[in-house]
Amino acid sequence: MSYKIDNCLILFNGEKMANSKFIVTSSLSRNNRIMLNWAIAFLILAIIAAVFGFFGIATAAVGIAKILFYIFLVLFVVSLIVDLVRRVDKSV
Repeated sequence: MSYKIDNCLILFNGEKMANSKFIVTSSLSRNNRIMLNWAIAFLILAIIAAVFGFFGIATAAVGIAKILFYIFLVLFVVSLIVDLVRRVDKSV
């Protein structure tokens, strides 16, 4: 991270408010800004996950996920069996 120090005028609504000797501005590269955006996004995601975990919503989600897993597992096995039966019928 680099910093740039300049002489400047502090303006407020277009009017000169004060003459400042120095102002420090950050000049992040594009890659650093992208990384910072990702870090902020994951921070927000972690806060949301923590809120769900603290209030027991995560426990309910685990139960629902288990039910859906078994439903889709059964549907997958059924579709494999149906596909194998159709292949055998076409080859005869």
